[in-house]
Amino acid sequence: MHTKLGMVFRGAVTAAFLVAIAGGAPQVNQEDETYTKRLLKMSESDQIVWLNNYIADGAPVSDSASLLAMSKPLVFLPILEQRIEEILQSPAPKGLFREPSVNPQKVVALAASMIEEAGSGQSLREASKLMKIDEHLFGNMVNATLWHVFVRANPFTVAYQGSEIGDPVVDQKTAEWVHQLLGLNDQTPQEHTRVLESWAEAIVEKYNGAPIAVQWTNDPIISRLSQAEQDSLRGELPRFITEAAQKQTKK
Repeated sequence: MHTKLGMVFRGAVTAAFLVAIAGGAPQVNQEDETYTKRLLKMSESDQIVWLNNYIADGAPVSDSASLLAMSKPLVFLPILEQRIEEILQSPAPKGLFREPSVNPQKVVALAASMIEEAGSGQSLREASKLMKIDEHLFGNMVNATLWHVFVRANPFTVAYQGSEIGDPVVDQKTAEWVHQLLGLNDQTPQEHTRVLESWAEAIVEKYNGAPIAVQWTNDPIISRLSQAEQDSLRGELPRFITEAAQKQTKK
């Protein structure tokens, strides 16, 4: 019987394939696609105005908003995080919106999900800020971000970007995500190989080649795993690291 995480893994693999054949972007209908294209061609200042107005309108579900956030995460994710903080810290959050019927909690949840869906190192930076405010409310953002990036890119690259933040909570939650990934007991050999290949590529990118002993020992992800997991990786990863380093040399 498949575990819940195994089903997530397979869903992510399937989604990765669908995203790849669709050009890397979520599917949108023709009308929305035309509107989104216009939005993405706006000046950055106009896009910022649009995003702030979108939040003021109650953040209606919109592929355009998600794609905008993904297009420039360094610009738009901090704005989303700031709007979340304003809502949480306001004594009268409904007054921040144009319509009194807006549910501020839903806006917070949607804005946080947009940060996660962007699937970038900046997503983890914003998650770090929000977890400092309310870890119970935002504690799953690291996990969700890494699963989102899994469907279209290398999640370990983003995980290592997250380790540069210097937030032990982000580091620990990243290690927990990796522990979940390694612990999927219904992975096929091909799925397991894919995980190791991705990790090896990220390691070679981080260390500009195969890591030396001290880098392996102090690796911000590996060092937070159990001893059994570390021992297993020491037996499995080197071959994939060598292959990834050879590919890097040929570029």
